[in-house]
Amino acid sequence: MTTNEALELMKHPRDGDSCLICGGAAAVIGVFLPDEPAAYGGVEDKTRLIRYCLCQRCCNDSETPEKVEKVLRSELRKGGAI
Repeated sequence: MTTNEALELMKHPRDGDSCLICGGAAAVIGVFLPDEPAAYGGVEDKTRLIRYCLCQRCCNDSETPEKVEKVLRSELRKGGAI
């Protein structure tokens, strides 16, 4: 599967989607593309895409990008599903 095909699949809502930060109703779907895939559980020299959702309130918060990165790193360290 190409990166573009994977991105296309990630754009659609799924049952159970909720805000990554507060757990509220999902309004926005985001895809995180880390500069260093290995730091986020990816394989060196391969693209790592991480899909997440945000509610409207969290989406509008200026601190959200940093919060998303912290939550994703934490979940990966714990071995949790994102």
